[in-house]
Amino acid sequence: MFDGFDQWSSSPPAGPAVRGLDVLEACGRGQAGRRTAAVLAGILTAVAGGDKPSYRSYFDDDAVIDVVGLDRSRIGGVGPGESVTEVLFPDGFEIVVVRAAVCDDVGFAEVAIKGRVRTTGRLYVTPAVISVQCRPRGLVSRYSEYTQVERLYAASAPDPD
Repeated sequence: MFDGFDQWSSSPPAGPAVRGLDVLEACGRGQAGRRTAAVLAGILTAVAGGDKPSYRSYFDDDAVIDVVGLDRSRIGGVGPGESVTEVLFPDGFEIVVVRAAVCDDVGFAEVAIKGRVRTTGRLYVTPAVISVQCRPRGLVSRYSEYTQVERLYAASAPDPD
């Protein structure tokens, strides 16, 4: 059990976790992947101080945000100007709080999502530069309920189409 967000945001706990690729496959590819990508893009650009995505803050006007799995295969993406404020994950989890920092020199941002997801897999231990706090639907502050860490990746890349 974890008591609050700060205890794991900089050092994710050891133990079972689900891979970002598994999470997005559980949500379904296609539109779900694009919605997730849009949320991650909004998280990235929110660091600039705006409440709506402003892709110019971090990427060229023609760039898109890609969501890729741990094997770096492309799962979903979103183009400039598209915005989604909420995305649902397996077991009814929602993104509700964002604490973000952008690693510009690396060129991609890692998102750590805490939540209770039944599927288990290996924990990818690269330090996160973006952390997203989740909660079960209907709960507001019972942060001790969160028991696992999931990882997704957001990266800028040219549109393959």
